Amino acid sequence: MLTDVILVNGQFPGPPIIANFGDMIEVTVVNSLDDEGTAIHWHGMSQWGNPWNDGVPSITQCPIAPGSSYTYTFQADSYGTTWYHSHYSAQTSSGVFGPIIILGPIHPDPAAKYDLDIGPVMLSDWYHSTYEELIGILTTPGADPRPPAANNNLINGKMNYPCAVNPHLTCTEAAGVSKFSFTSGKKHLLRLINTGTSGIQKFSIDGHRMTVIAVDFVQVNPYDTDVVTLGVGQRADIVVAGDVADTEITYWMRSSLSTACSFVDGISPDAVAMIVYNSKENLIPDTTSIVTTDALDSCINDEIQLTNPIVPNESIIDDHAWKQEFHLDTIVDNLGITRWTVNGNTFKANYNEPVFQDLSTNSPVSWSNSLNLYSVPSGSTTMLFVFYNYLPVSHPMHM
Repeated sequence: MLTDVILVNGQFPGPPIIANFGDMIEVTVVNSLDDEGTAIHWHGMSQWGNPWNDGVPSITQCPIAPGSSYTYTFQADSYGTTWYHSHYSAQTSSGVFGPIIILGPIHPDPAAKYDLDIGPVMLSDWYHSTYEELIGILTTPGADPRPPAANNNLINGKMNYPCAVNPHLTCTEAAGVSKFSFTSGKKHLLRLINTGTSGIQKFSIDGHRMTVIAVDFVQVNPYDTDVVTLGVGQRADIVVAGDVADTEITYWMRSSLSTACSFVDGISPDAVAMIVYNSKENLIPDTTSIVTTDALDSCINDEIQLTNPIVPNESIIDDHAWKQEFHLDTIVDNLGITRWTVNGNTFKANYNEPVFQDLSTNSPVSWSNSLNLYSVPSGSTTMLFVFYNYLPVSHPMHM
């Protein structure tokens, strides 16, 4: 299917950013789009003392205007795997994303040891419509409040599509899949990233057991699994041993958008890529998955008891803690358009006057409810956030 995409440095997905823990990263974003702004968010980067580089238009900055540029400078203050993506409208859905790898301390557990870093494995639900068309669907009066159904699923930007199902589409049969080279007897690090729009990914590799060693920049006590579940924006570093009975064949890597957990049209929800030994890259795999239907239909991450950080969280909620509940829900406005709300308020972006600018020039009494601002009392030592999700879709929250 031929679809217009937005490229980063001429690439889809965008090129990787690789740095060492503690490095200062400087990226100049040039907006070569003809008629709209943009901004890039560095997912998972704390931006301590540096919030104006978080890349969220109408919050931390004005959008980067067409023909203009903006230089982001921030420190790699965490290590592991993450990604960057546009935070302007839904440009991410049209291709504005790429991986970030921050090299840091080696995991201390011998079970986390690996020989080869295979690099990022980006998992993306994909649409045959442009992001402007998707936004148009969502903002139509009376429209379904759920995200539009995804048409395909991709691994590192590639996956075939059954063109005959939709003969009216301009479509390339057997467009190709991604390939990963494994070495027999070696352990391989794969950096899984859900770079999608709304789909929950279920990742597995035929004939291979996976060991999870880190989740979202946090090293965890290693544990084995047959399937890794990733919500949008989530990452997992896994170690996969090349200890298979037959290295003369190729194996399928899989990532599925479970119809029980994600909004898909059901035509092509399962992405595959090839695991290749002995350079047999032209040999199409004939392997099967052992992942059960029940596992694919489970819409939650692994049990919290499994994902224990190697450095225990010793936070203490004391008497001076500030607690705030956030209720995520929807309302239908007077135009019949469904809006998402936080505590009953719909955020209204003002690209000409970002919130940070408003905070620096106005007093709290002048803040509009549509800004969704909350004041933390002086003297609070801990902030406790409690989220309640009443939206018709699973949705990640992050700071």
